[in-house]
Amino acid sequence: MYVSSSFFLLALLSQCRHVLSQSQNNVTLCQKSIIQQVTNFYEYKRKAYAYDYCANIGDGRGYSSGIIGFTTATHDALLVIQLYKSKSSQNTEFDKYLPTLIKIDQTGTSSTDGLDGYCKIWYNTCQKEDFRKAQLEIAENLYWYPSQNFSDKIGLVSALARGQMFDAFIQHGYTNTDKDSAIGMTNQTESILLSKNQSTPLRYGSEITWLTEFLKVRENTLTNPQNPATRDGFRASLWRVKSYQFSLSYLINITTIALNNTGGNITDRALLSFDNELVILDDKGQKAYIPCDLNIWTQNVGYMYIPPNNDLSVGAIMGIVVGGLCLVAICVVLFWCRKRISKKLKVYKVIR
Repeated sequence: MYVSSSFFLLALLSQCRHVLSQSQNNVTLCQKSIIQQVTNFYEYKRKAYAYDYCANIGDGRGYSSGIIGFTTATHDALLVIQLYKSKSSQNTEFDKYLPTLIKIDQTGTSSTDGLDGYCKIWYNTCQKEDFRKAQLEIAENLYWYPSQNFSDKIGLVSALARGQMFDAFIQHGYTNTDKDSAIGMTNQTESILLSKNQSTPLRYGSEITWLTEFLKVRENTLTNPQNPATRDGFRASLWRVKSYQFSLSYLINITTIALNNTGGNITDRALLSFDNELVILDDKGQKAYIPCDLNIWTQNVGYMYIPPNNDLSVGAIMGIVVGGLCLVAICVVLFWCRKRISKKLKVYKVIR
């Protein structure tokens, strides 16, 4: 029953795609490519999509894998696998994991029990175009279009604000209204602005003011998340908000100068716009330049696979432990022998 409902959700999202795609009128393809590369950079420290990435990063969501970190605990990894299966005429590599993934999805647990070898199979399957296409389709339908549709709903028009909303949808989720989610942070932002008698973008308020406040709320959420399971992962990613705060100031400064020189209209949308490149900060606080790249959705650049601890068998773990103990024993014996030889040399010198 639950598998059927998942396929129904995929069909519904596909039907809604045409309607939701109208929200792209506010974002060019170049801007979209930059926005998605920025989130890739935050997630994987590189601009290209990491189709074959898979690891348990300890954020309370099980395995994170693929181009936007589809997780085993939050439904989207299961959707990718089910969509891939629907495109295949035969059994897939993931069939043996489906019962476990469905059970995990129903309970929302971060456990990876029963998923031994999952990351290795994810990595190997990424050589198949159908699997990569399934990742792109779920990412578009579950995150890109909903984030842009929501941006329309709350009155965001600039590429930077809409990009920030996409990034928040990816990292925080949006299917509930707890304070850690993108919806929850938006509600907090609007409450703060209204308490200061300031209008929101939907009520003809300043988009710069809204984005500045939203980034403060998101920074506070990453520092003090409501969900303790995500605390360490969120705090380690605080730099991605610092990066957007830098881009906000940077765009305002350079665009103001350009518009003053050309006599253009200084509007929030003009100030927060970028066409061919966006300057952000990396995790070391250094500038990084993200250019327009319309090949982002077709290129497949491999990511280095590092097997998680769960991929190691008990025998392999015991072998590592025994090998380590043997190395320690050898070092102790060598140290003891060195001391004995040193003493004998001293005695020999005295006798001479």
